[in-house]
Amino acid sequence: MRGNWNCLRVLSCVVLCVVLSLAPALLWAQGTGGRGSISGAVTDPSGAVLTGVSVTALNTATGLSVAVTTTGSGTYVIPLLPTGTYNVSFLKEGFKTESRTGMVLNADEVATENVVLAIGSATEKVTVSATAAALETESAALTTTVSETAIKELPLNGRNPASLVLLTPGTTDIIQLGGTRQAYTTHPDEQGASANGGRQGSTYYLLDGSNNMDPYSLLAAPFPNADATQEFSVIGNNFDAQYGFAPGAVVSIVTKSGTNQLHGNLFEFVRNDMFNAKDYFTGQKDILKRNQFGGSLGGPIIKDKLFIFGNYQETLAALAPANGIAGTPTAAMRTGDFSILCVSGFDPSGICKDRDSGGGVSDQVWQDPAHTIPYQGDIIPTAQPNQDTLNFLNKFVPAGTGANGRLPYTQATHTPDDYQFTIRADYNLSDKHRFSGHPTAIYSESPL
Repeated sequence: MRGNWNCLRVLSCVVLCVVLSLAPALLWAQGTGGRGSISGAVTDPSGAVLTGVSVTALNTATGLSVAVTTTGSGTYVIPLLPTGTYNVSFLKEGFKTESRTGMVLNADEVATENVVLAIGSATEKVTVSATAAALETESAALTTTVSETAIKELPLNGRNPASLVLLTPGTTDIIQLGGTRQAYTTHPDEQGASANGGRQGSTYYLLDGSNNMDPYSLLAAPFPNADATQEFSVIGNNFDAQYGFAPGAVVSIVTKSGTNQLHGNLFEFVRNDMFNAKDYFTGQKDILKRNQFGGSLGGPIIKDKLFIFGNYQETLAALAPANGIAGTPTAAMRTGDFSILCVSGFDPSGICKDRDSGGGVSDQVWQDPAHTIPYQGDIIPTAQPNQDTLNFLNKFVPAGTGANGRLPYTQATHTPDDYQFTIRADYNLSDKHRFSGHPTAIYSESPL
């Protein structure tokens, strides 16, 4: 008996540890980020409000069914609904059953659906197919939604949906301005948008309702790739107090989840210089080589209850090597001849100025602090330079090829390889209790 009790205690501890480890991923479901709601009023043909009407919203992809009843004022609210397509039915004894099919609910949308029930038997049904977006009258927020279709069909350089945030009116790229990199990023795929003139960090990014900010650079942490992102919304103004961290805008990202149908795909996107034509002005090709490949799979574990979705993307890239300029002593300088620089301070006339305009050898390289008499012709006697220093220079430091010691060089090829893995599980415990969790791993071998 004691042995069984000890086993039970050990098993309980293991289960508790698992639950606590999943808690951070599950708690986001209590928030509202990335989710929508449907609300409205129900009346009879005379305009009188109807109480006690059963209103049910059914998600056509997952079978999630949420039911509420109208209040004493004839109104209803169905909150915290995952994005997707819904059929909404209205049922009350003595009235025909009314249905709204094909209602598309986007991230952070407050959809309004007002219904007038016709008198009749509840077995009689009136079905209306939704052909336009429901009118939103509950929120003054100015929201732009980038749908799954847009993410799939619009061209994405690097398959990064974060760049589509810039489709929102009033936003600009805070990382690249005028073709010049302005912001430091801790990951190559990080993006940042300035909304309505806001500073870096004024745009708040959420991933399924959780913070998705890089606290070091105050930019967006990497987005899930195009096959793992369901949609996202950009709330540019008049957003609720729950987004108090954001003085500029709120970007709410929704990841894909599994449905009652099994779906999967494999992909590879190739960018290679063999497909490129030469630049008209330079006569050279862009030598970028990039292969992005992976796949995704999602479906039901228990129909209408438990779903899973997984995605993997690997990026292998080789960028054009960058050119640089270093300043090293020329062969003449190594013998003490600095006349080409006309070193300021050593010229007896005091007229000659340092010809080094930057990037070359400093006029202090060969300065002898104890020497107070100008060198004739800016040439240091061969007996004065330190021989150990000359040996070091000749062995390890290439001689500058430019007149002022400049040495052009080519850097090593930059290979920002990237690996991204996401998995999401959703469990519809009941119409009032739902759990979701999604560990995400994004790793770059060559961060900027």
